[in-house]
Amino acid sequence: MALLMVGTAAFAEISVKPEERSSVMVVVNDDYVGEYQFAETSPIKNLKIEKSGDVLIGKTETGQSELVATDKKDTFSLKDYGGTLEFKRDESGVVKGVVLTVENISHEGKKK
Repeated sequence: MALLMVGTAAFAEISVKPEERSSVMVVVNDDYVGEYQFAETSPIKNLKIEKSGDVLIGKTETGQSELVATDKKDTFSLKDYGGTLEFKRDESGVVKGVVLTVENISHEGKKK
């Protein structure tokens, strides 16, 4: 038991060292910000993406969550829910929609 506690403490210390953190650099720009409309049959009708400093916040009629960058371009995890949000771009690189996936169910929304 003591060994387990020592191992856990050592892991906790290692995980908070800045030099051990991911080196993925994500620039949060304004092209994600906006409102997205989902299908009438979707449990999520509208998603509003707002920017607060360098943080993106996703808001729906059922709640909100901070978006946390992943190592995949245009893909974020939902900090407060077990899901992901992937922004979709057209051929010219403009964000045109999102795919919200929660509990292995995906919902597509179009940018208004």
